[in-house]
Amino acid sequence: MIKVITLLKRKPGMTREEFSRYWREVHAKVALDFPGSRHIRRYVQNHMVNPASLGNWPGAVNEDWDGVAEVWFDSLEDLHRAMNDPDYMKLVRPDEEKFSDVAACQTFIIDENTVIDRK
Repeated sequence: MIKVITLLKRKPGMTREEFSRYWREVHAKVALDFPGSRHIRRYVQNHMVNPASLGNWPGAVNEDWDGVAEVWFDSLEDLHRAMNDPDYMKLVRPDEEKFSDVAACQTFIIDENTVIDRK
């Protein structure tokens, strides 16, 4: 299983709430509807919890990131098919720039090795 994990930073001038709302309500649909999405096995949005709700839990608040995206593929070939789909650069990437600081985001391409899975 290949995963693309991206640490997301919101666009300057946008609140965390605005970022989360756009990512959840608008971008999710853009990602779902582009033709290359047929190569995606799973797409998970991890939204940061409001720091005020965490109390004094040390280390739980990370102001550097606003969310973590996980996009799962069955193979590297499927990753390439999705990212090389012309509609990715035409539709998905421009939408990412509407809510995230793309240059500040960090992406990792991971070959998953599951150790525990209690589903």
